[in-house]
Amino acid sequence: NVSVKAFGMQDWADWQMRATPGFADIASVNAMVRSTSSAYSIFPNLITPIASYGFPFLLFWPLSKNKTRLDWIHYGPKDWDGDVLPPHWQRRMEAFDLIMEEDTRNLGPMQKSLESPALRGIPINYQERRIWHFHEELDRVIGVERIPQAMRIEQVLGPFLER
Repeated sequence: NVSVKAFGMQDWADWQMRATPGFADIASVNAMVRSTSSAYSIFPNLITPIASYGFPFLLFWPLSKNKTRLDWIHYGPKDWDGDVLPPHWQRRMEAFDLIMEEDTRNLGPMQKSLESPALRGIPINYQERRIWHFHEELDRVIGVERIPQAMRIEQVLGPFLER
């Protein structure tokens, strides 16, 4: 049992942030988004973590089976004049770039490990099975026969699905 006082709060409701200081607030954003980390995945290649002041679009563009281009574009209300980002947005963009660098820095070495002849397979947990299932379904939606053999995901989960 964790005391809310340990976090400098009076009540668990204090955990909810109503607005991000320094940023224009988007009034139509609901309380769930304001009180937790939320993100949407949109078929086929978009992930967007959302917030009450704006959000980035993370776009994944497959270039080959082992290489993907990642673009990120931020959207939010413009609350300044001119074309130069104000300091609070500049700090946010720099912080987000650092987060993305942390998330992507190890992808090259991880891909190299996956392609190593020493690796014969990896037992996958529930979260990873969900990702695998998504990719299987993505191939089925596109049409497995329309995808070059080397680019297809192996359809292995079918016997384990409950319909």
